[in-house]
Amino acid sequence: MRRFASTAAAGILAAVPIGVLAAPATATTMNCMYTGPVVGHPGMQYICYVHHDNGRREVFYAPGPSARP
Repeated sequence: MRRFASTAAAGILAAVPIGVLAAPATATTMNCMYTGPVVGHPGMQYICYVHHDNGRREVFYAPGPSARP
């Protein structure tokens, strides 16, 4: 994870939050940031973090607009 974080931090051109979702029954939130091309993940331009109410964090990648049909 640290290797990814340093690689992603080096490649971030602009971090723009595009949304935060919160479910009313839980404290789980999701935050996606535009990073430009993600190294090692072709077509992916957003890094999303899901923060669960129990302290867990998940990371996933989402494609940019150019990947849409």
